[in-house]
Amino acid sequence: MPPLPTFLYVLQTCLFLSEKAQAWAKKRRTPTSMFGTPAYACCVRYQLLLGVFEMISADLFEKSASSLREWWLSTRVRQWFEDKGYFLYYPLVVKGASSDFLVPSMDFDQGRVFYAQDSEARHVFIRAFKIGSPQLNIYKFLNGKQNQSGFFDGIIPILEFLELDEYCFVVMPRWGRASSWECTLRSNLTFIHFLLKGLAFLHENNIVHRNLDIDKIAANHIINPKLPAMNEARRDLQHAGKLVPALIDFDLAIQFSPDSSPSSRLLPRRMAQRISVQRDLSQGEYRYDPFAYDVEAMGYMLCAQFQHLTPDLPMLAPLLDRMITRDKQKRFTASEAFRFFQDMAARPDVARGHDMDVRLDDLVGFTPANREHYEDYDRWEGLPESFVDAYGPEYRELPPLQKTRFLRSVCRSLIGFWCVLVIRLVVDAIRFVFGFLTRSLIGGIGNKNEI
Repeated sequence: MPPLPTFLYVLQTCLFLSEKAQAWAKKRRTPTSMFGTPAYACCVRYQLLLGVFEMISADLFEKSASSLREWWLSTRVRQWFEDKGYFLYYPLVVKGASSDFLVPSMDFDQGRVFYAQDSEARHVFIRAFKIGSPQLNIYKFLNGKQNQSGFFDGIIPILEFLELDEYCFVVMPRWGRASSWECTLRSNLTFIHFLLKGLAFLHENNIVHRNLDIDKIAANHIINPKLPAMNEARRDLQHAGKLVPALIDFDLAIQFSPDSSPSSRLLPRRMAQRISVQRDLSQGEYRYDPFAYDVEAMGYMLCAQFQHLTPDLPMLAPLLDRMITRDKQKRFTASEAFRFFQDMAARPDVARGHDMDVRLDDLVGFTPANREHYEDYDRWEGLPESFVDAYGPEYRELPPLQKTRFLRSVCRSLIGFWCVLVIRLVVDAIRFVFGFLTRSLIGGIGNKNEI
């Protein structure tokens, strides 16, 4: 029987539907008195209760992006940072000046982040938060863990916190994109090791990232993003084992209470970052497990980068299949995925006799990355029969069933999606009411027997 949070999510979704209906009614100029009922007010109260989960990052100021940039570049703020030992970058294009280039407005140009160099000419990245925001508390928690154990594998280091007025600035080293990673089999396993260790650390501390994709991974080397494949310096660092990746950008992260129950950690679908390739919410689900969602997102990224390497690294087939399986009861947790990776990577035959330090381009029979969707790509093709017999029955993920594909096709249309979602809500509401009545009846009978 679903727990109480299920009923709360039902009410929350009903509120969302009623808001949509109100908007539709206004357009149609039809009466909306039905939305002024006590039931609607009850939904609003439950919406406020569920708001504790709404830890979406707030803007630094209630100003436009141009005003924020002007604030960063003001003499007062620039001098304050210089007194702290940080020298902010000067803008490439000054407001009001002419330029031969078109300069798009990017995320980093919205006034929430800024780049600088410290007194030793090292490049840093500065992110601004309001003091007391949930995301700032997460950064401080991560910093506390790093201070206890030094640099923590898989998480971007946090250098210090600076406070000005009611705002706090998180200073981190400026790292580059983690694209163009392929070099050797060993460097690829290093990449996976760091990311799985970082995600396991987050989940073990009840933190969900909620926004994992390849852009949320950085490496301790800055390259020209337009020419990543031509940067031989990065390849040399990889070959020497000095290039490491880390998870970044915890602006949408949530840290749950250590004593919270699994059911209370479920989030409404509107809080999910809808990555088109992920399937956890493709069947009309109205809530999701953010921890399992993180694992699937990580599994998708690793599939996109490395699933074509399974003939040379067979261990990737069971690892990736168990991270992206549709059966959430069987799906690896982040800690399980990391332990499985460690156990398999320690085996002497991990690379099927290949030299772990040979460049991939020099491997006989090596094929470039295959960008086929992770549900359609056969990661077990070409693997030794003994390996398939040992791990295939337990770990191999089969293609989606026809009924699953049909349900997804129905949910691709707006009407079909809402029909499936409402059916799920009604079924869960009936289960909740039935379970509540059953418990009440059993409790009443037990009290009578005691009397």
